[in-house]
Amino acid sequence: MPTTKRRRLIFAQWMLSLVILTIGQIGLPAEPALTANGSPATIRLAREAGPALTSIVVSGTGPTGPEVQLVPTDDWTKDRFDLSNSGYNPSEDILGPSNVSGLTTAWSAKSGELFGSPAVSRGVLYVTGENSSYPTAVFVSAYDAGKGKRIWRRRLWRAGTLSGVTYHAGALYFGTDDYILHSIDAETGARRWDVPAGGIPTNVTVWNGMVYFQATDAAIHAVDAATGQETWRFSGSALVGLGTPAIARGVLYEGNGQSLYALDARTGQLVWSYETGGLIEASASLWQNTVFVASEDQYLYAINATTGLLRWRVALGPPSFWQDQATAIADGVVYACAQGTLQAFNAVTGALRWKATSATYSGDPVVANGVVYVSGSSSGNLYAVDASDGTNLWTFASGPTHVFEPIVANGMVYFGTPELTAFSLP
Repeated sequence: MPTTKRRRLIFAQWMLSLVILTIGQIGLPAEPALTANGSPATIRLAREAGPALTSIVVSGTGPTGPEVQLVPTDDWTKDRFDLSNSGYNPSEDILGPSNVSGLTTAWSAKSGELFGSPAVSRGVLYVTGENSSYPTAVFVSAYDAGKGKRIWRRRLWRAGTLSGVTYHAGALYFGTDDYILHSIDAETGARRWDVPAGGIPTNVTVWNGMVYFQATDAAIHAVDAATGQETWRFSGSALVGLGTPAIARGVLYEGNGQSLYALDARTGQLVWSYETGGLIEASASLWQNTVFVASEDQYLYAINATTGLLRWRVALGPPSFWQDQATAIADGVVYACAQGTLQAFNAVTGALRWKATSATYSGDPVVANGVVYVSGSSSGNLYAVDASDGTNLWTFASGPTHVFEPIVANGMVYFGTPELTAFSLP
């Protein structure tokens, strides 16, 4: 997670009451979604060519029956890519170790200060952010993912946002700092619903007609995707987690306080919990029947997803200046970043495969077609690393600040520098 966002979440809880008193109740209406030239926005959610966008996958049996899900084949629609939070796009086949060194800037856009992961679906890139010219507003924008032309922008008079945007079935979901969860239409930016979230929402996951998220009320929430009506909430700890929920076989996995919780995604009932030796601020990720999560006790844990029993744990770094990060998992290898070191582990045994050291490696790694993409918090650089041995293949010097981790889709890499920047081959 970017350092700027982490600091904001620490202070946002106690600052929010003052923000609401000063700007939260002024009654200003949301601005309609507009195109770049000010006309009402309409976009076509269709590609001119390319592979099928979705495939139906029966991924197993959940607590109440078979689990059927639509899986994007070439898009990146949520934080950490998929329901498993794998951070791995298996459909990317344009960029790879042999050519990633040729990446150049395709376009950039002055989108304001961005927070959280963007989403790409059907040729459109969606982002949330703020603008210093409008300190009491949150912007949600849609761009042509290939060319960078803004399609529409929606302005909401809100206190701010810590949340990225999730795309699902023609709708966008995101949170704002005034304890509100929002859903808007992805084609036009029009409001669908907004509901109280109990606290500041983090990134959301959508599954089986439900929206799942954690908020700064230290609870995990589930609301109806069509209406926003709350279905259940689970309070595990008095401490806040920052992760994006992961879901597999009808079970939700999320860190809260020092524990990793497995909950029935339909009812919120506890399946099991596992306590680590430190706070869990990173998203958990899944591969086969194992949950991986990093803790502030400097360990990466691999836990049986069915029983909650420990499979293995490995030390990631010294205790000083520790920041736990989400892992990426591809082809039986777990990639984790800590203390300037990017490491690759065997997902079954925890054995170290390789270790690459840089003064600035510190972001949440993502993987696509044999390349690991990772940012550096102190430098703001973006790196592309060979997934087989850790060799650095490409570096982009973006400056001292970045505001979301890279995402990779359709031969493009998107990164917040803090300008929204897209990279591609010439």
